[in-house]
Amino acid sequence: VHIQTLNSAMKAAGSLVTLFGTKLSRSTSLLLDLHTQSLRFLTVSDSSVQESAARLLSLLPLAGGVDRKSPSDLWNIQVSDILSALSRVLEAVAPLANNNNSGSVEGFPGRDSTTKTPTATMVDNWVHFVRRKLSDESARLKCFYQFTR
Repeated sequence: VHIQTLNSAMKAAGSLVTLFGTKLSRSTSLLLDLHTQSLRFLTVSDSSVQESAARLLSLLPLAGGVDRKSPSDLWNIQVSDILSALSRVLEAVAPLANNNNSGSVEGFPGRDSTTKTPTATMVDNWVHFVRRKLSDESARLKCFYQFTR
C-alpha cells in the first residue's frame, strides 16, 4: 500500500468536498463511493491513513443532498452510525452480557436487516477478520486500538 498516495488522494477529495459543498449533492454515486472507500481505509493498519479516512468521512456530510437530506441530517446519521459501530466493536471484542435485541442487526440498535449501512457492513467485516484471522491476544488488542482511535 502506498501510504503517501492514499493520504494525498483522501486529502484532495476532502478539499474538493469542502470547496464544492452542496454542489456535489447531485453526485450521489461519487459521494457514496467516497464514503465506502473511506470506511475501507479505516481498517488499514497505518495511523496516518486512518486519520485521513476519518477526516474525509467527517467532511462528506457537508455535501448534503444525498436522499434530499440536509448536511446536518447527514451528520447526525453518520455520528449515529459511528457510535453504533463502536458499540458493535466493543461488544465483539469484550462482551459484557448475552444481549438479544430483536429487530436489530447484530448489535446495531434500531436497525433491521433491510437498513444495514455501509458502516455496519464494514464493522461486520472487521469483526469477522479479528475473530477468524487473529489468534494472538496482543495482535487483537493492537488491531482494536488502531481501529478505534
